[in-house]
Amino acid sequence: MDGAMKSRGFFSFIKDTPAYKDSEKNWYVELADYTVFWFDLMINSPPGIDFQKVAAEYLKDYRDAVKESNDKRFVYFIAARQKVRFSTRKSPKYSLTKREIIIYLEIGKKRTVRKLRFLASPSLSGRRLPIIVDNGRFISIWGSDQSKPVGVSVHEFLMGENINIGIDTEILYVGSTDAPATRPLKRDHRGYSDSLYDTPTDERDIFVYYNLFKATSVTQSNPYLISFAVSNSAIDEVQKMEEGILLEHGLIHYFGTKSQEKSKTLEYGRLREGLRRLSANYKIESVTYYIQAATPTEYWHLYSRQVPVNHRHNFSLSLAGEEVLLGEPVEL
Repeated sequence: MDGAMKSRGFFSFIKDTPAYKDSEKNWYVELADYTVFWFDLMINSPPGIDFQKVAAEYLKDYRDAVKESNDKRFVYFIAARQKVRFSTRKSPKYSLTKREIIIYLEIGKKRTVRKLRFLASPSLSGRRLPIIVDNGRFISIWGSDQSKPVGVSVHEFLMGENINIGIDTEILYVGSTDAPATRPLKRDHRGYSDSLYDTPTDERDIFVYYNLFKATSVTQSNPYLISFAVSNSAIDEVQKMEEGILLEHGLIHYFGTKSQEKSKTLEYGRLREGLRRLSANYKIESVTYYIQAATPTEYWHLYSRQVPVNHRHNFSLSLAGEEVLLGEPVEL
């Protein structure tokens, strides 16, 4: 038996226990892990670095680790944010009076300057002041014990330092994959091109968010007087492919992106059928999503043309006859 089989479904005996199997249940879905890639680095890598290759190798290793630990299908977002670069017109400087490092950003097509202040820590100001390289996409930082600088992209810097500059993230497309190293990283499928059709890349930066969601099955009251709250992947009641595609279709319905308008009727039918199967085959009557990053960052201030911006997105999906109901979260 391989590692993937050992990890997923390790507690599969629970799904056949009458107290679980015969009870009505609800699913509660939360963000378990994620990783973000900036497409501009794939398309136009800095000299001497093949970011497409680096990202693909990382995602292959990530995929293998997921298979070995608790196998899931990746649900991804193609997303856009207002363009941000380190300023190439105003270099980082040191404020002697306040003992701060000042770093400047340029935001949007108009390159509006924004000032960031940081305490002059050894990790940031080390041997010398940081310098801006690669047309503002990267900052080179010398730590106190480094003989060579470390290059950090502007978005990695903002995310890593949890810096909020008032920019939200628009969801352009929702998909799922078992091969994150190729889809949508290689940008050769219709979802990528459709999502960028009306998106000016000189004004916005484009990203792919690879997400892993945990679906927990919670039993409702039953005559056995036993309650269960168990991860679906642990019992493998709903298998990986069906689980991942259902979660994908639920998010497609919720965000209602323009790029997926043409397939809206088809996707709605798939979601309805998926919810029907959950109810008929497993007595799972609703799916409640709690989408929020563990570490607060405005890169997870998500919105779409149909959904207002929020740092967390909580909603439920259920069936009423042939209609999919989008409502408030179902209480635990």
